[in-house]
Amino acid sequence: KSLQPLLDLGAGSLSRLNPNVIDILDKRDTWGKTIVSSVTPHSGSTYNRHVAWQVTGNKQYLEEYYAEQIKYHSQLMYMNTDGHLWTDRISKNSQELQRSRLGGVVRRSKSYIYPGHVVSWKFKKPATYRDVAILMPQSTDTEFKLILFNLSDIQVTACMTGWNVDPGKWELLQGIDTDGDDSIDTVTDKRIVQFERTKCLELILEPKATTVAHMKLKTKGTHYYNRPDLGIGRDDVTVQGSTISVTVHSLGSVDAPQGILALLDKTGKRLATASVPSLKAPLDLVPKTAEVILEAPRGIDLNGCTVYIDPEMKIEEITVVNNRVVILL
Repeated sequence: KSLQPLLDLGAGSLSRLNPNVIDILDKRDTWGKTIVSSVTPHSGSTYNRHVAWQVTGNKQYLEEYYAEQIKYHSQLMYMNTDGHLWTDRISKNSQELQRSRLGGVVRRSKSYIYPGHVVSWKFKKPATYRDVAILMPQSTDTEFKLILFNLSDIQVTACMTGWNVDPGKWELLQGIDTDGDDSIDTVTDKRIVQFERTKCLELILEPKATTVAHMKLKTKGTHYYNRPDLGIGRDDVTVQGSTISVTVHSLGSVDAPQGILALLDKTGKRLATASVPSLKAPLDLVPKTAEVILEAPRGIDLNGCTVYIDPEMKIEEITVVNNRVVILL
């Protein structure tokens, strides 16, 4: 109800919540304004200055604490490299950089319990993460805004993968900002897309231009906790000659229907199929599995072939990321 108890606890209390709390709780006009009044671009915690940027749109808040973090990590460069203070980690403060680029914090530790990021990013070669500057001034599980600047001289294709987003049909509105006000001046794309956790949506970014994109959930889909999930890992696939034995796991919170397991060659051509029986959900925390046998055509080099659950994606699952394994002999 009140922000003051959290402020009295210190700057770290709200910042330890991974998601974008200010927008999720709709507190820009209350908590947000209180935080803005407590900082300047040159002073205040990085989290509070991050929120001040979200509320005011003034990027100087970001510029100043980015500069401070560059200085801080430059001073720690030796300790985190040749100095080897630790063998399993480095001291790197990236929380607010993650908030501005991913819409929340991914990091897990005793202070950051659950991943709060809305999206993650990959870029089609020859582009890399260095070629695109990204800001997410607004982010919730049903709506978010992106500001992206393509630093390169060529068109970049970005793969934006959903994470803390509700599944369903989303409206994408994308365009070019020509006057620097972080708003679309020329619409380049408007469409309805299927978007959810672990699903990639490709965005085309023009060279040396600022692209603004809005994503908003229009029609809710089946929520993740009401979906089955079939999965396999590398250790579940055993090859003996032309016989492939696959242990398929039921991982969702509802029973998985009968499905298909396929063997695909390197070009995606289907070489063999087998039925996967229906499997109960592991609600008792006891593994629910089925052993499925694939018989490959004789003489086929199986190295590099793929074992694929439900290749036609007829089953609406929690994720399809765990549906395939590449055979490496």
